[in-house]
Amino acid sequence: MSVNSQPTWFRWRPRHTTARSSLGSRVAVLALLGIGIAWLIPFLWVLSVSVRPETTPIAVGSRWFAGEFSFDSYLSAWAKLAGSYVNTLVIVFGTLAVQLVTVTLAGFAFARLRVPAGRLIFILMLGQIMIPSAALVVPNFVIIRTLGLYDNLLAVMVLYFGSAFGTFIMRQAFRQIPRELEEAAVIDGAGVLTLIRSVYLPGAWPALIAFSFASIAYHWNDFLWPFMVTTESTSPLSVRLSLIATTEGGIVWTELAAATMITVLAPLILFVVFQRYFINGALASGIK
Repeated sequence: MSVNSQPTWFRWRPRHTTARSSLGSRVAVLALLGIGIAWLIPFLWVLSVSVRPETTPIAVGSRWFAGEFSFDSYLSAWAKLAGSYVNTLVIVFGTLAVQLVTVTLAGFAFARLRVPAGRLIFILMLGQIMIPSAALVVPNFVIIRTLGLYDNLLAVMVLYFGSAFGTFIMRQAFRQIPRELEEAAVIDGAGVLTLIRSVYLPGAWPALIAFSFASIAYHWNDFLWPFMVTTESTSPLSVRLSLIATTEGGIVWTELAAATMITVLAPLILFVVFQRYFINGALASGIK
C-alpha cells in the first residue's frame, strides 16, 4: 500500500453534499423571505393608514382597513410638501453633481499621482469618517452664519461637496485600472483630464454608480444639519415631515402617513428602476 493511500474503511467520502447544499439554500431563501415580509409589514400598514378617511380614527374598526378609501390626505399632504420636495431634489442632486467631480479628481490623485506625504494625507482624510457629524454641528453652524449662508440651500449642500467615502471608493477603483492603458494614452498625447475621461472613468462606472446611490439615500434622509440651517421655506422633506400634520388637537395620522408615502416614493422608484445597476455597482466596488 502506498504512503498516500488509505484503507478502504478509512477513506472519507462526502455524502449528500448536494442535498445539504440544497437544504441550506432553501433555509437561506426562507430566512430572507421572512426578513422581507417583516420589513414590508410596517410599509403596508402606513400605506393602509394613508388611504383611510380622516374622520375614521385608527382605533375604530380594523387597524388595516377602514371599509373605504380616501385620497384627501395625499392632496393635503402634497400641498404642504411641494416646496420641500423641490428643495430636496435641488439639495440631493446638486450635491451629487459636485461630489462626482470632486471624488473623481481626488480619487485619481490618490491612486495615480505621486504627492508628497500623499499616504498620510489620505489616512487623515479617511479619519474624518470616524468623527460623528453631530460633533461638528456647532463649528459648522458658526461658519455658515459667518459666510451669510443661513437659510439657504447652499448651506445644506456645501459641507458635502467633498466626500471621504467617495474618494476612497474611487481610489480603489482607479487602482485596479492597468497602468499599461494609462501609458498608452500618454504616448498618444492624452492630458490628465482626457486620461481620466477616456481611460479611468469607463472602468470605474460601477463604483461611481454605487457611490451615487449611497449619496442620494444619505442626503434624502439627512435631518440634523438641514434642521439647523434652514427655515420652513428652505427646509427639505426630512425636516418638513417632522412638522407636518400637527394641529392643536394633535397629530393627524392619516395625513402624516400620506406625507411619509410621498417622501419615500421617489427613492423607491429610483431603486426599483436602477436596482440592477446598483447591485452590480455595489458588488464590483466592494460596498457591504
